[in-house]
Parts: sequence; structure tokens; C-alpha cells
Amino acid sequence: MIKKKTKCLAFSDNLKPYLKKHHAYYLRVIPNIKTKRIDNDGKETDFDQEDYLNIYRKRGFIYHDLDDQIGMSTKTPHYEYKKDLAGLDEKKLFKSYSKKTQYSIKKTHDFGIQVRKISYDELEEFHNNTTRTAKRIGFSDKTLAYYQSSYRAFGDKVLFLVAEIDLKKYIDSFQGQIDKLNKKIEHDKQIDAKRDKPTKTNQIKEFQSQISQHEKRIEQGKEILKAGHEIINLAGAMFFIQPQEVSYMFSYTNVEFKNFYGPYRIQEEM
Repeated sequence: MIKKKTKCLAFSDNLKPYLKKHHAYYLRVIPNIKTKRIDNDGKETDFDQEDYLNIYRKRGFIYHDLDDQIGMSTKTPHYEYKKDLAGLDEKKLFKSYSKKTQYSIKKTHDFGIQVRKISYDELEEFHNNTTRTAKRIGFSDKTLAYYQSSYRAFGDKVLFLVAEIDLKKYIDSFQGQIDKLNKKIEHDKQIDAKRDKPTKTNQIKEFQSQISQHEKRIEQGKEILKAGHEIINLAGAMFFIQPQEVSYMFSYTNVEFKNFYGPYRIQEEM
């Protein structure tokens, strides 16, 4: 904190003469500091930055609360979600997710969703998808030139990833699961046939319910295949790799395929 304050003082003390020289009328500063913390349940936790803000106030700055600027329309993000990975291995990390998130991630593996890094030539399609998502949700997308210059400038320190699904493999996978469940049902029926009182009824119903869900997934896959799509682009995201953190920057989801949970697969991979 002392180092940050020293830098802040040096910056602000030399700022006024510079602004005056260039006839500046208005200056907006958004320091990379936290003014509050909110937990996963949406509750505000104790976090006081009043002392830090006073440094700016004493130099003539006026503080504007960002609470009235919630949303995705501004150029600078005012809210960030951060997850501390210290002390977590792969198993502990997975257990730290909510039950809903764990379910969604498991589903992406059931579906056989794959994640791959795209090439420079695929950035135009990436941008087309982010633009569609931006219009749907209501935030300002970056230009294609931004994505291209980032790709060139940052090299292996920036990743553009997409989540894809091969529908033929997807259908074959669920058909294989149905075949296994049918064998289990037949096995349980044979056991009950030898007993005076059936004991496998509920288990058989559960297997039949799973088969029904798998059949719906297969039908959905076949319908998409009829439209001429075999490899489906589900979602994509851009990440900056830094020494202290990985920053999840811009992303998209093709909403017509949202029930495949593509973004979960990308985030788990990262």
C-alpha cells in the first residue's frame, strides 16, 4: 500500500502542470483499486478504501460512486470477478465450484466438447460472433482490428479459444450410453424375474428416464445435422496471460446452442 501511495502522489503532483500546459478541461481517473468486495452470494463484505481515496481528494479530485454505472456499456469495467487459486489443485478447484457449475462442466465432458486455439485467419469469425453477442446483451464490442493487433502484439500471452462439438461423435456417444443403460435394465429385469417381490423397479425407472433424456439429445443433434452443420462453434473467449493472473476479457456464446454449456468448458480449461 505504501508503494502504491507513493506512486499516486508522484503521479498526481506532476499531473496538474502537464494538464495546464495542454489546456485540459476535464480529467477522469479510474485507479486500479478496490472500493468494495462482494461475495458469491451478492453480499458486500467489509473493505474500506477511504484512506486511499483521500489522497485524491486532497489534490482536488472529486469522487464519483460507480454504483449508478453498473452494466456493460462503459469502456472501463467497474466490476471484476476474481478467483484466488492459491493452494488449489485440480480436484480442490472443481469442488470449490457451485453444484450447478460442477453439473454444467460434467455435461460438457459427456457431450465431448473440445477446446482449441484459433488461428489469426479465424479472428474475423471470432469478431462476428462477439458482435452478435454484444448486440444481444447490450455491450460495446471491440473492433476486428483490436483483436488482430492483440494477436500480433502479445503472441503466446494472448489466447483466443473456441469450444466446439462434433455432432456425429456426440450422437454416437449418447447412443453408446443408451446401449449400456438398456443392458443394465435387462440385467435388473432378469434379477427381479427370479424374486417373489421386485426390488429393481425404481432403478429401472431411473435408467429409463436417462434413456429418454439421451434420446432427446440425439434428436436435437440430428436436427442440427440436417441443417448442414457437423462441427458446431458453441462459444469463444479471449484471455491475456500475465505473471500474476489470467484475465478473461471478451467472449461470446452462440445462444442457439447454449444448452451445450460451451463457455463452461472454456473456463474450466483455462
